Amino acid sequence: MINLSNDSISLVLDEKRGTIVELKDTVRDWLISGEETPLFSLLVPLPGNALNELSSERQNPPEVLTNNKERVSLLWTSMKDNQNNVYNIGFTADITLTGPELIFEGTLENHSPYTVEHVVFPKLRALAPKKPDGTLTQMWWGYAGMNQTEIYPRFAGEYGYWASEFPYKQVSVPDSDFMLLQSEGYGLYFGCHDTRLDYRMEFFNEVKPAVAETMFWRILTPDGVPENQEKPEIDSSVIHLTFTQPGDSIRLLKSVLSPYTGQWEEGLKPYKEWRKEW
Repeated sequence: MINLSNDSISLVLDEKRGTIVELKDTVRDWLISGEETPLFSLLVPLPGNALNELSSERQNPPEVLTNNKERVSLLWTSMKDNQNNVYNIGFTADITLTGPELIFEGTLENHSPYTVEHVVFPKLRALAPKKPDGTLTQMWWGYAGMNQTEIYPRFAGEYGYWASEFPYKQVSVPDSDFMLLQSEGYGLYFGCHDTRLDYRMEFFNEVKPAVAETMFWRILTPDGVPENQEKPEIDSSVIHLTFTQPGDSIRLLKSVLSPYTGQWEEGLKPYKEWRKEW
């Protein structure tokens, strides 16, 4: 196991399995993500299989290039899909801890004959507020103000069923360079801290497998989840729509995650500090 932690935040990785085990806000004792989930995944469409996914949890253990208190760097030199087909695709995941901020960077090298349409990195599973009766609101920059939409305890789908596998909400970069998940007096900041904008990035929230009831879009009902059913959960991720062609390589845009105390004004401090560097 690898643990990047300080007085503000703790990230636990299982490098051998290629997964995020836990992400915790240590100041507020908020378990942001406590369900193991792949650190990254690639979408590599094949003829007859447009949804061919290469997930980090299915790969051989990576080479650990760097592992210290502030930084970890992991290298995968090839990939396998769900049918164990091998692809000459390499990925380096770089994660840096700076104060309350986790910085995610990566390099994709595509030596396969297929296009890598997107990279999901990082991904968090089973997000929920600290208290069961709490709320989560997705916030992002809009025209002359801050947009917001509830994602917990209600998650209303905003896109038609013909365009999605699960109910989802998204924030597109560069329309907004950040997304906040705001709860009662605390929250989580997602940001794109990169001015290159070589491709489109999405901050993405979805409910799997679905909301529990659709009249009021409640994720959970007062009756709870029957034993024979899967419990609905919110997954949050950063999607890099790179469309990397065969023979190309690309350095992913820098994404930042940072928990905070307070309202959205406090949540935007990482973004305002980054803007000063321009």
